[in-house]
Amino acid sequence: MSDGYTATLSIAPEGKFPVRKGTAANPSAYQDAWAKLPVGVDRKAPLSNLYAQDMIDEIVGGLSTAKRWGVSEGQLGLASKIVNSQIINRLVREYIDGVRDASATVKALNEELAQIK
Repeated sequence: MSDGYTATLSIAPEGKFPVRKGTAANPSAYQDAWAKLPVGVDRKAPLSNLYAQDMIDEIVGGLSTAKRWGVSEGQLGLASKIVNSQIINRLVREYIDGVRDASATVKALNEELAQIK
């Protein structure tokens, strides 16, 4: 999360957001570096050429206010198991594909998630 962090973000900056904004010496170092990383396939340009600074600040700022599932309840381990199970992804995808309606999807979610311990 320090040496090489910007290089890691540069692998796919449009899909990676700096969860660490900076260092003690430079509190916005990684946020600033991320905004300058080139994105694109055929044509590359820094994110700061594509987004206004207020939008970059908003994107990165969301990480400061986000609450991780289960942390405050002491259930981070269970929340991780739920996310890693892919149950939510699969059942929502099936709902979108018309496999079942919303009520049946909620019922299926509750039943399958209840099995995770």
